[in-house]
Amino acid sequence: GNSRLSKLGVIGLESYLISGAVTGFLKLAVHRPRPDTNMGFERVNNQPFFAKDNLSFPSGHATTAFAGARSIDWYFRGALLPRYMAYGTAGLVAWSRITNYRHWPTDVFVGALVGYYTADKIIKLNEKRVAGKMVFFPFYSKMAYGANILYKF
Repeated sequence: GNSRLSKLGVIGLESYLISGAVTGFLKLAVHRPRPDTNMGFERVNNQPFFAKDNLSFPSGHATTAFAGARSIDWYFRGALLPRYMAYGTAGLVAWSRITNYRHWPTDVFVGALVGYYTADKIIKLNEKRVAGKMVFFPFYSKMAYGANILYKF
């Protein structure tokens, strides 16, 4: 019912924010050039951490697509048609990032892993939240972003 749909919204939003933060940090830490720049595969040395270029690794599109696919898979309780549609669409998004020379295959693979894994953990944490023992919530401001987890013993 509506309660489960509301939970999907919470899970989707939390997954998007957390996986996006992880992906954003990795992009800044690695600074891998995109394939269409002809700069090669390796990290750009001597680049400031917050530089806004050479942010190929990992793919943010793949991260978001697979976080969404995992959330949709949870909502439909593993029904095959929605599962195939969700992961198929996520796979097409990921593939398009490679074929358009915006990402290396490893960028997309790691982005997909970050998205799927984050959404899977968010789902498990939210299931524990329902039991009343754990509360998980992300936060975001102009100065910082992250997550809080409170556990009741």
